[in-house]
Amino acid sequence: MNLSEDSTVRHQIKADLDTTLSLFSKPGSWTQHVTARKADGSFTSSVRGSEAASFCLAAGIERSIYKNFLPDDYKACSVRYRQAYDYLEGLMQEEIGCASVTLTRWNDIPERTQTHILELLKKGIRKLKSTAG
Repeated sequence: MNLSEDSTVRHQIKADLDTTLSLFSKPGSWTQHVTARKADGSFTSSVRGSEAASFCLAAGIERSIYKNFLPDDYKACSVRYRQAYDYLEGLMQEEIGCASVTLTRWNDIPERTQTHILELLKKGIRKLKSTAG
């Protein structure tokens, strides 16, 4: 998909990344090696549940998109999730110069910090703003 030609998709991805940035701007809201954790640090498989307090980057994108939709909007949410995930993964791969590293694997690199997550999200948002027509 060529984002420079599809302003609706570009706008949706930017909105979803803005929401994800807001989620990860809270201290302690990011985690590694699991999709989500409860406030006590224990694992939870419920990314969308109220007990989830911190998220890996992929789960944070999911949480940010799905929290604003009704259950019958699953297909639309899935499409939006995939678009936001793929966009951010492509940006990260371009940045590190390696197309074989997934966003999930990048999230879990030991040296990764919440600051890196915020920087990638901000870069993605800036790039989307700069291509707005």
